[in-house]
Amino acid sequence: IPPVITKALNAYVRRHRLLSLVRGTGEAILVGVVAMGSVAIVDVWLHPMPHLRLVLSLVGWMAAVSTLVWRGLRPCLIRRNPVATARIIERIVGGGFAERLSSALELARHPPVGTSRWMIGRTLALAAQDAASMDAATLVPVTKTRRVLIAAGICIVIMSLAATVPPLRALLERAIWPFSET
Repeated sequence: IPPVITKALNAYVRRHRLLSLVRGTGEAILVGVVAMGSVAIVDVWLHPMPHLRLVLSLVGWMAAVSTLVWRGLRPCLIRRNPVATARIIERIVGGGFAERLSSALELARHPPVGTSRWMIGRTLALAAQDAASMDAATLVPVTKTRRVLIAAGICIVIMSLAATVPPLRALLERAIWPFSET
């Protein structure tokens, strides 16, 4: 397999993992802020018993952590073989590569009986040209991640501003850390 193909596939995988981790972290922050805000609202309106407030806070924390694991860490830990990665890239590009990349990788890994070395080399050369023209930044755009980070930042700013008001500070503190009795 030509190094150009390996380099292009690795660039896509690295960028996809990084943006998935960042987006998952932003989503976890959103879930955590909304959960803690909800616990604070429940605390104001329903005045739950301390053990119920503890359960609500733990559910909020579990939701935030599970979002981080499922949406942020899981995509980073999934290992795909090069053919599967090439198929994903071909699906993103659309008809641009016409399965040349995945076909070349399959042909190089397991050539069928009677296939000439010239044919394998030619297929790999065409796939290398496609891979050289590939840009990981266009394959994995940053727009979704940017939107999530902006929303998470806005939620953090709103929560921080709310925490400057003394009665709200006590409610948020009890929601975030239910063992505090303020």
